[in-house]
Amino acid sequence: MNRKVMSALLLSAAMFGPAYAADLGGDCCADLEERVAELEATTARKGNRKVSLTVYGQVSTAVLGFDNGKDSDVFVVDNGNSPSRFGFQGSAKINPNLTAGFLIEVGAISAGSNDISEINDDGKETGDGALSLRFANWYLDSKTIGRLTVGRISAAMDGIQEVDLAGTNLVSLPGINVGGGLGIGGTGLTWSQVMRGFDGDRVNGIRYDTPTFGGFQIGTSFSENDRYDVTLRYAGEFAGFRLAAGIGYGVGSDNTDLGLDSAVGKATFDEVTFTSGSVSAMHVASGLFATGFAGRREFEHGDATKDFTETNWGLRAGIAKNWFGVGNTVIFGEYNAFDNVADRGFESEAWGASIIQNVDAAALELFLSYKNLSVDAKGAQDTDIIFSGARIKF
Repeated sequence: MNRKVMSALLLSAAMFGPAYAADLGGDCCADLEERVAELEATTARKGNRKVSLTVYGQVSTAVLGFDNGKDSDVFVVDNGNSPSRFGFQGSAKINPNLTAGFLIEVGAISAGSNDISEINDDGKETGDGALSLRFANWYLDSKTIGRLTVGRISAAMDGIQEVDLAGTNLVSLPGINVGGGLGIGGTGLTWSQVMRGFDGDRVNGIRYDTPTFGGFQIGTSFSENDRYDVTLRYAGEFAGFRLAAGIGYGVGSDNTDLGLDSAVGKATFDEVTFTSGSVSAMHVASGLFATGFAGRREFEHGDATKDFTETNWGLRAGIAKNWFGVGNTVIFGEYNAFDNVADRGFESEAWGASIIQNVDAAALELFLSYKNLSVDAKGAQDTDIIFSGARIKF
């Protein structure tokens, strides 16, 4: 909308609005011009009229307290399950069947909840307000043949263990994203090394997703380190239940940049194979839900004696209901298990309970969560974590 059109509309409102018509008098045009300038100054501008532009983001911070029997402390952190971020996205129709678009997203983290430690309350990598590029890609989307995305993307398996109909991912994901940088007694390990999720990641690559057929969609991607993924996802509703699920298979030639800093440290492997998935079901009328995930990760080395396997699985169950009229209240319990076979040979587990209160009018979620972490490594002690905060979207 140009300045003249906006001025005309505001002038019309002034002439027919009894609260303002008498006050404007002979200075109406000057007042309206000033108001138009004010509105223009607060409006997001775009480079052309052909491509739409949407600015979005979220602020997601919390207070984290822990006690591992030896140390205890409290930190103010960014929520590692869903960090603070901002982004720009847009699209333009080439024809009724084909759309072109783009996405740029930047993370804004001052102290990641999975990065802080007993000796560094800012985090070893995210301290003092680090910005990180999450996405920068373009895409072509056809209603008949699907979408092709190129640039910094989500690998096809990204989120494959995080299918969730109740919004529990805000406080809990497979692996440990809250307190993962904390040490475990005298073991020399951290919690993120002994309990991890088996997803894809954000990578530089190419991704293709088919259109949805009967609720099913196939995705595939090829990215750096010769990593390729193939996934099958489903979403549907029947007989009063909502159901969503995903399963994926991925292979990488090297663990570098694949998020595989496991208990083995930074060793390089000839091939790392992922097989993982998740499923979530909700009874619509009652709000009762259950979400589960499982996965397997195989490390193959040139020396077969150094090969090993890791597995994980977990379950969350609870209820999501709008009891107070402001938005869903989500209450649930959870259990996660992780098993490392042949490497250092340990088993770890986490259990906990959480509550999330949605405030729809403010796009706000408030949460309080408790977790107990344990591992059977020699000298390890349990760690208790309290995590409470909010996420607000814009």
